[in-house]
Amino acid sequence: FVKNGLVTDAIHLKNSWSLRTANDIDCYERLALPAVSREKLNSIYNEMVERHGRLTREKGAEHDEVLLQSEVEPLPERRCLAVYCLCNSSNWNPTVTLTNFVKDVKNLLGRYHCYYESMKESNVTTLLEGVLHWTYIGLIGFQIFDKIELPEGYGDVVESTLLCHLPRFKINFSRLVLTSKSIILLGFPTADVNSTRVRLRRALKRCGLPLFEPYFNDIVHMTLVRFASPICDVTLAALQQKVNDFGNSLSFGSLSVDELKMSPATWKMQAQELLQYQSGQTKSIKLL
Repeated sequence: FVKNGLVTDAIHLKNSWSLRTANDIDCYERLALPAVSREKLNSIYNEMVERHGRLTREKGAEHDEVLLQSEVEPLPERRCLAVYCLCNSSNWNPTVTLTNFVKDVKNLLGRYHCYYESMKESNVTTLLEGVLHWTYIGLIGFQIFDKIELPEGYGDVVESTLLCHLPRFKINFSRLVLTSKSIILLGFPTADVNSTRVRLRRALKRCGLPLFEPYFNDIVHMTLVRFASPICDVTLAALQQKVNDFGNSLSFGSLSVDELKMSPATWKMQAQELLQYQSGQTKSIKLL
C-alpha cells in the first residue's frame, strides 16, 4: 500500500491478483477488518471472564486503600502517559440496564469504593468518584512516568498516526467482567482499534521514540468500580451473581469517539487532577 510515495503497509485481500486502488483497500480496511476484530475480541473476552472467575473463586477480592486518599497531587506511581477519551454527556449514552446495574452494585458494596461515572457539568468530583474513561493506549507506564523525558515531536507522531489510520467510531459496551480488584465493561468498536494500536507501536519504534506500556492493551474496556475496601466472600459471590444476571444484556451503553486526548493520566481521571496538565502537556486529537 503506497501513500504519498511511501510504502506504509500491506493488507491481504482475497482474490487479489488484480490491482487494487487505494480506495478499494481503504474500504476493505474500514468495513471488513472491524468484523474480524469483533470475533477476536469476543474470544479474548471469553478467556478473560473464565480466567478472572477462576482467580476470584480461588483468591477472593483485593482492594486498594490508596484510592481512599486525595490524589489532587497523585503519587508518581499513580501517573502515566496515555491516549484516552473521557465520557461526558455529549459522547456517552448509557442504557437503563447499566444504570440499574451500578445502583445494585452500590447497594451491595457500599460507599467506600471508587465508582467511575461520566464527567459532571461542574467538573467537580468527590474523593471516591472517578471519571469514566476509555484508554486507547498507555504510552509510558506508571512505574517509570517520572523517569522519562519525552523528545520534541513525540505527540506529533502519535497524532499523525491516528489521523491517518483511525477514523471516528463508536464503541458498544455489551459485556461485563468481575476481577479481583474491579468491575469492568467490555466493548466492541466499529473501527479496528487493535490494528491501529499496532501501527502506532511500529511508528514510535521506527522513529526511535519511547514506548513503555504498563500492560499490553488488546481489549476495549472501561472500569466501572475499583475496590477500595475489604470485600468478604459472601459479598463477592453476590457480586459475581449480579454480574452473571446482567451479563446477557444487549448493551450497557455506547461511546462516540470523535476526539482523543494525550496527556499525563491518573487512576481516577478527576478533572481537578487533570487540570494541572492542561497547559502544554495535553494534546487533543480530533479524529477525521
